Order: sequence, then structure tokens, then C-alpha cells
Amino acid sequence: MKIFAPDRSTAVTDYLNYEQLKDCPKGNSFRFVASMHEYYIVQLVALSDFDIGKVKITTESLHSLSGEKDVERAVTCLNTEKIMPNGEKTVSDISLHAGVLQPLFFGINFKRAKMGEYYTVVAIGEEKVRLQFKVTDELVFLSGTFDKNRLSRLGWLNSTKYLDKRPLKTFEEISVSKNVVKLTGKELTFGNDGFIEQVDFYFDKSNGLSDEVETRLFSRPMDFVLEGQKFKYNKVKIHSRAQTALIHADGKSRDARIDVEALVRYEGAVDYTVKITAENNFISTYADLVLAFNEAEYAMGLGMDGGKFKDFEYSWDNATASDSVFVGQVNAGAILKLYEKEAPLPPRGMYNKKFKAVPESTWANYKRGSVKLTDGENEKSVIASAGQQVLMQGEEITFRFRLLFTPFKPLNLRYGLGMRPAETDVFLSTAESIAKADDCALQYIALPRHRSGNPYRNYPFDEYKALEKLTLSAHKRKIGLAIEYDSQTISAYAPETGAFASMGNELIYRKRGEGIPVNWIAGAIITEDVPISGRNERDVSYLLVPGSRMDNFFVEGVEFLTKQVKVDGILLSDTSMQRDTAERAAKCIERNRGANGMLELGFSDRYDAANGYLSAPLAYADVLPFIGRVYVETPFDFSDPIKNIFEHSGMAFGLGGDTSAENSVLGSLLYGMLPRYGKEFTTSFATKDIQKVFRDFDISSAKLRGFWDPKNPVKVDNAAVLCTSYMNGDNMIAVLYNTSNRALTFEVGVENKLGYTTVGKKVVAPQIEGIQKRKRVNFGKPMKLKANSGILITVIK
Repeated sequence: MKIFAPDRSTAVTDYLNYEQLKDCPKGNSFRFVASMHEYYIVQLVALSDFDIGKVKITTESLHSLSGEKDVERAVTCLNTEKIMPNGEKTVSDISLHAGVLQPLFFGINFKRAKMGEYYTVVAIGEEKVRLQFKVTDELVFLSGTFDKNRLSRLGWLNSTKYLDKRPLKTFEEISVSKNVVKLTGKELTFGNDGFIEQVDFYFDKSNGLSDEVETRLFSRPMDFVLEGQKFKYNKVKIHSRAQTALIHADGKSRDARIDVEALVRYEGAVDYTVKITAENNFISTYADLVLAFNEAEYAMGLGMDGGKFKDFEYSWDNATASDSVFVGQVNAGAILKLYEKEAPLPPRGMYNKKFKAVPESTWANYKRGSVKLTDGENEKSVIASAGQQVLMQGEEITFRFRLLFTPFKPLNLRYGLGMRPAETDVFLSTAESIAKADDCALQYIALPRHRSGNPYRNYPFDEYKALEKLTLSAHKRKIGLAIEYDSQTISAYAPETGAFASMGNELIYRKRGEGIPVNWIAGAIITEDVPISGRNERDVSYLLVPGSRMDNFFVEGVEFLTKQVKVDGILLSDTSMQRDTAERAAKCIERNRGANGMLELGFSDRYDAANGYLSAPLAYADVLPFIGRVYVETPFDFSDPIKNIFEHSGMAFGLGGDTSAENSVLGSLLYGMLPRYGKEFTTSFATKDIQKVFRDFDISSAKLRGFWDPKNPVKVDNAAVLCTSYMNGDNMIAVLYNTSNRALTFEVGVENKLGYTTVGKKVVAPQIEGIQKRKRVNFGKPMKLKANSGILITVIK
């Protein structure tokens, strides 16, 4: 085996081209000069004369040649020694192919070293390689991550930052009292069998917090039924640990033992593991998980088009992304996710059976399983049946599922309408927009990719000085800057991309059946090849593996942007991110940017074959608790307001935000949203005027009362005219919208019994460009609205 040591900044891109290494040091001993302040990267390239299927790479401590103590755990082979996004540590082997170059990257952490000489020995299979370092005190900022040529950012792949158990400030801490677990806005009562007897919600109909129980979710306790086996349980055990609650129950029947474990997380997710162990041979005709609801206004998932709850039966297949179903109301619902082994969300538009993680041997039970929704007389039920079970003595079967109770948190208009990022490229450059932000009543400027300061897809680091300049300019005007950045793809301009590609299929997603990669982009999926604004160059980007260590790299990137560059917000778009990564990113933003920090998730409808007919809110259910606001790019269907609430807005999950520029400005306000500023001229002019009204009204301190909420004080006598009110003390903004295709005349009144009156207040429709002229309004007189139009009215003391 031959070992080469090219400069770390040299990307070995062609694995069959030996010419690129002809001037490189070669052998089994190499010398380097490193700073004690940097995370130093060594690149070695192995060349084998024959195929070796499994090659172990081992590392050891840094040994001092200057009389200092050895430095333990300072050397890492980044190709094989891995820390996954959930903190799990793994070690893998590599494969070497005859005549094919294999780059290997070693990270050396000198923070605990002194000035002087050190060495370490790494083993590549049977080959021993000595690496010797002269360690200096050269000043290197932030471990070298400011300098792209050092490749120090490769160390981000194994980051464990923000994996601590402290909850986000937007949630209450978990508390346990006897068999009750209290979370933000909800209490879960557990039975002696470990299953949830009841969920009490403290969210009012518009998802504000209440002091009283507003809704009881279940009509009877949830149950797991194994036909013919009646279990007798021992006393359930419940205790809290590190912002989780752990529940364990066990019992026996005539022929089996059952062990039930549940992990409750502070955001309202409960992970269940139900293990059945046969103590005798037995056959059960069914194994059913039963959830029975008092009320269920809406249902979506299992490949069905979302709508009012109705009878429905699903049999497992590969055509639909069908492991989840939502059932519930705006202020009280549950998502049930059935799985055997969790799989990350497929990248948008790439759903197929390769991504499908059908629970074949458990819930699907080789096509014997099903999920059934039944609209009964006194309850609405969901039964997930695993079908017939045949177990011989000593055999085990384990069922896994997750429940997420919605809304995750109370609706906060400060994030939804008070912290709106504006995309201003339709009108002005980012710098010009910052200068004129006050005139447009903007609070945040959004910096999309392929613009100055963010020229490359998900790689803003090389332009951090330009980004710092924009951020400083924004902060001087007391506005924030949010940047488009996520973990799904990466630009080919990133100097680390060659290293990522050298790690096989782990980080960069490759098409199947490509054989041995002969260069660093062999088989890689190109997601984008677009021009960069203001530059005579194009940006090519590659798809990353969902749930890989690139999520760690992303979290470190978020910290770099929010802590070092002082960016205020991160804008995600159709991400395949998993729960732990979203939580870590949210913690990072909260701790580095405080109350002004923002994490936004942009998405659009996924109900098509390319996405497995998956309702978008279910696709992002695990990450939505950690999102501050949403940007839903799917246009509203104003003839179906219920679907808009649950699938085309964040309302049912406790989230406000922005919506498509195609939507009516006033129609969007029915759902606590506005069209994205800067996407289109007409809506942007109108939202500019509305933002000024909101600024004077202090929308961030207001409370929404939706058109579906009986406590909304504004009443309309025509069901086709919907009204959502925004309340702030004695003041109110009422938005009325005619959802029909014809002009309507109707009566409007204010229900004084609900504690609000217009007496002694100015009732005005303010000027909104392109929508309405300023005029006084009298609630006592009939109003008229054209088809598909609305009016915004302020009631100010």
C-alpha cells in the first residue's frame, strides 16, 4: 500500500489520476507545522494494489517529544470515527479498491497541547503511518474555521453542540405528579398499563393558553389489544429525567408477557415501545392499537387527501408515505406515527420505495396490517391493526409508534406577524432594502441564496465579511437579518465537498448502481445549476444524505452565523431535517440571538406521487415544535377554510407566519398570516401599509380570535363571510373576507357579552394600497363585499 500526504487544501477529485499526486510527499512518516489554536486537518491518500474489503483505521494519543504529557483523544479519523446527530458514537471500516485513490482525513485537536514537538501513529489496516507536528502559538481564530484553506470546518462533522437536555424557553419544563405528566398547554394522564388514559388541553379555540381545561381528547383510554390475551399489569412506574418522563409498565396474560415503555418529550411527543414475549405458543387473530376521540374535526395522512373526519381504511403499500395520520381539532389533536425503524424524510420530489420504511414485520405484517378510521355515533376512532399474530414460546415481537399532541405551543403573533422576513429583491438590493426598511415597516430582511453575502447554496462562510457588513447595517437600523441556509444540499464551491465525497455514500447522496466511484462526484445527484446574481459564474449543488453527519455540520454552521456573524434568523426550505437537529438549531439561535432570533421553515404541498401523497404538516411534524414561524408556499383554497387551517397554515400547530404571494392579502389574515413581502409587487405594496397598521397597533402583543372561535367578538350573519379578530387590550383589528364567488351584503355586529365593545372607539378601515381607501365604518349598518375580497377594520380607543 502506498500512502501520500497532499496538502490539506488540495482536493483529490479524480481517484484514477495519479498525476495529481506526483509532487506529494510519499511514505510512512510525515511532518507538519500546526498552531495550538487550530483544529488541524491532515489529508492522507491510500493507494492499494489489490481490493481490500474491510480496512480498519485506528488512531492513538498525541505523544510529546518535548517532555509534556500525552494528549489523549486528540486524533480522529473523520472517515471512520463518527458522532451521529443524536450523539451516538460509531466506528466504521473503509474499503480499498485496486488502483483507486482513497482520501482520508484526520482531525487533530491541539487545544490541550503545549508548544513543542508531538507525534502520533495512525494505522490504515496493517500500514502504520507516523505524523509528526511542530506546534506553535500562531494566532488562529475560531480553531481555523474562518480560513477555508485549513479545512478545519471538517471537525464540524462530529459536533455535539446543543445536544444538552435544557428545553427551549418557548416550552414549560416537564413536571410529573403521580400518574400525570404536565407539558406546555397539556396534561397526560397514564393508566396502570402505561398507556395514556386522557390528554387535557389548556389551549383555547384559537390556541391561546387558558387557565382551565378547554378540551379532553379521548372518549376512553387508549388501548393495545392482543386478541385472546387479557393482560394483568403490575404497578406502573413513572419518573422524570432530563426534561423527559419515562413510563414503564409490564404485565402477563395466559400465554404472553407485555412490556410497555414510553418516553415523553417536553414538546408533546411520546415514543412508545410495546414488546410481546410468548410464554406459550399462541395465535391471536389481531393485535390492535386503539385511539378513541371525543371530537375530531379533521383527518389527514395515510395517503388520503385531508378533510373532515370520515370512515377510511388503509392497507400498507409502497405507493404512499403512509406511516402517519393526524386526527383532531384546531386546539387539540394527535399525530400517530407507526414505524419499525425510523427513516429520515425523503428529499422533496424524491419519494419512492427506496425511501419507504414500511414496518413490514410488525404493523404491516406482510400485508395483513391496516389502519382504520371510524366515524362512530359517540366517538371517532383510529385502529392500527397488525393483523394475525402467531408466536411460538420464547419468541418476541416489538411494536413502535409515536404520538405527537398538537398544538405544540401557544400561538405567538410576535413570531407570526411581528417578525416577518422580507425578500426585497423585487424592488431593491439587500443593502438598499436595509437602508429603507423603516419606510416599509420591515422588521427583518431575508437574504436568499445566490446573492451578495450568500452567493452559494448552503455555503455562506467564505463571504462572512460581506455578511457581517449587512448584519451590522441592519442592526444599526434596529432590524434583523435572516439568511437562507439548510442541511439538505451543499454547493460544489465548498472546499470541504471533496472530503465529503471521499467518505463514500455517507454524506453526499449517490444514485444506486453506480459501482465504484472514480471521481468525487461520481453518481452524486445535482439538485441545482444556476447563475449567481451579479457574478459571471454558476453554482452547482449536490444532494446530501438526510440524517447524516451533515446535520452536525449544519448546526455548527448555524452557530457560526448567529454567534460570530450575528445573523438573527435561519430560513429553512423543504428540509429533510430530523427532530434532534431542528431542536439543536433552535437552541443555538435562542442562546446566541435571544428574543430576536428566528428559525423559519418554508414548505409547500407534498400531496403528489413524487412525494408519496404525504400531507406537508405530517412530513414536518417532528421538527415543527422547534420552528418559530412557517412560510407556506401553497396557495389557499378559500372554498375550503378547514383545509387551510390544518394543511396550508401553521394554525393547528401553534405557528403563524407567511404564505404564498398568490394569496389574497386580507384572506391570508384569516389564518394569522400575510403573503411574503417582496415576492410580488401588488401584495407587497399592500402588506407594507398593513405592517404600518400592525406597528401602531403593536401586533406582537395581540391575541388572535379565529373565524372558527366562538369567543371571537365579531359576528357575521352570512357563513360565506369569515372574520378573524386581533385583540390588544381595548383595541381590535377585524378582518372580514367574502369567500364566495359573488358579491354579498351582510350584517356585522360585536358581541358585548364576550367582554368587548366598540363604544367610544374609532372604527376605521385604514388606507391599504390596492385594497381599500380610508373610511369610517359603522358596525350597525349592512356591509357589502365583492366576490373573493375583504376589508380590514381597526377599532381603536
